[in-house]
Amino acid sequence: MPEENQEQGDENFIIPQFIYANQIEERDTPWLWSNMIPGGCITLLSGDPGIGKSYVLAQIAAHLLGIRPFPNLFPAFSIPQILLGGRGLWFNAEDSLEQTIIPRLLRAGIPRGPEGLERIFFDDGWHNRDGERGYSSLSDPDLFRKQLALAKPTFVIIDTLDAYMGDANNNQATTIRSIMTPISKMAEEFGVAILAVRHLSKGAQEKALYRGAGSIALTALARSELFFGFDPDDDNKDLDARKRVIAQVKCSVGQRSPSIAYRILPDEADPRHARFMWDGLNENSAEELVAPGHKESDEERSAIDEASDFLSVTLASGPVDSNEIKRLAKENYIGWRTVERAKKRMRVKSRKTLDDYGKAKWMWSLNTDEGKGGEG
Repeated sequence: MPEENQEQGDENFIIPQFIYANQIEERDTPWLWSNMIPGGCITLLSGDPGIGKSYVLAQIAAHLLGIRPFPNLFPAFSIPQILLGGRGLWFNAEDSLEQTIIPRLLRAGIPRGPEGLERIFFDDGWHNRDGERGYSSLSDPDLFRKQLALAKPTFVIIDTLDAYMGDANNNQATTIRSIMTPISKMAEEFGVAILAVRHLSKGAQEKALYRGAGSIALTALARSELFFGFDPDDDNKDLDARKRVIAQVKCSVGQRSPSIAYRILPDEADPRHARFMWDGLNENSAEELVAPGHKESDEERSAIDEASDFLSVTLASGPVDSNEIKRLAKENYIGWRTVERAKKRMRVKSRKTLDDYGKAKWMWSLNTDEGKGGEG
């Protein structure tokens, strides 16, 4: 035994502790938004400034307070219970509370009073008995614990994350882990969903997983990451009028969700403000949002043209099972990724049906009324 090699009173004498696997009870993830925002975890919201994240946050706050339900766009996932009596703690470092945040919360349908804005608390730093004041920082876990204990929130919004990291180097993994691991543990302990906003890095990374500003350790600690970007298929020259997309980069506690679109439109009744609108599911992945300006090479164009001709012939007689299309593409030495790009270019429709054994399958068809009814 280890203690035989230690003298009594040795201050370095330690005994390892273990948890038996069979003593750990399995438990389901509590979802605040089906397969998008898990409770008791960190969710990252990553996107460039001007993409409308504060509009989305106002809408999410209205949903999480139980003012209105989330849009029922994911029928494959269970719909969470509305959080009656939910409360929010908001760390805001970029926008004006009076001119931006409060107006957008009100326009999201959150009323003043005990059923609405009285359930949202904005961080205002700290003070002590000597009258000294200071700013909040996640590098002070004791302060964050006190904030959670006093506000008793069901969700916390941190906008933006790097503004509350103190003097920490956001690109250093060991530093990020030393700060954010206790925050992640407190999220689980208090059962609170933490929504942390961050901007994107300047580098032209192909994978969205690596585009968030700061160390990849942030993505590793988050259980879900939502990526914000303009829809690359919307070529409206007026950037403000373009469709925007939320695509899930990561979901380590459930099935990854489809992408969802939203719009920020002029309010004809009140030109001082804009109007937010969810705009249904969207086919673009996070990777396609990362580099919407990507230009196809001649070789890529030729391959997609070939795949488009293949789809035109294959689908000419009507809907075809996507598994059969995949088999035929392989026989014709056409890569599946190229087929998917051709599908998108041709706006081929896909519809979910059941086979004779009750198993789900996707039927692809050319852009006609016969193919409408779903995405896949």
